[in-house]
Amino acid sequence: MKKIGIALFILLLMSCIADIDYRLYESRIDLPLMGAQAGVSLKFYVVKKVPLNVLTGLDIQEANFNFTATSTKNMTFNIMVQDTGPDEETTLYATCEPEIACAGVYAVYGRTPDYITQSPSLIQGTVDGERVFENVVPEEEAINKIENAFEKGTIWVIVNVSTNDPLYFTQNDSLHIKDLEGIFKIKKDMSSFAGLSGGVF
Repeated sequence: MKKIGIALFILLLMSCIADIDYRLYESRIDLPLMGAQAGVSLKFYVVKKVPLNVLTGLDIQEANFNFTATSTKNMTFNIMVQDTGPDEETTLYATCEPEIACAGVYAVYGRTPDYITQSPSLIQGTVDGERVFENVVPEEEAINKIENAFEKGTIWVIVNVSTNDPLYFTQNDSLHIKDLEGIFKIKKDMSSFAGLSGGVF
């Protein structure tokens, strides 16, 4: 009888699905900008390494983001996510073409790795001065990447600004993402805890 009871308890644990509310927060991400000579195409990136609690076997049911964007002038930005990235907490990259005219840019910014430029888009927006974004639902491809990031315990948040007018930005221009908050409703398979005693879900 005791063996049957233990077997039933383990079976119950294996069928458990927990509902988890999770909040990701990053206080500030800064992207300094600069100009270049005429005829150059520019893309600027800042990559921010953000720790997460490790959650395996999860399924994000809902996600939305809140943040404030501030800029020195009108610009369009793209916030992306990646489940791998540089070891540094903050890294600046740029993509500049044609290469022959880009020495000044690459003296300040690293060359952008392909996996950064190919990261899925989380949120796109436009700001001129200051703008508050609330309850922004991210794109599906980004959700898949975030789930992978939870498995590893780290996510890399990437902010990108591009221009085909190299004279538009100067060294006094910048974009700032403040109080970036991601709110997730997660279903997590608790069967990995089947060997542990504890509460019933």
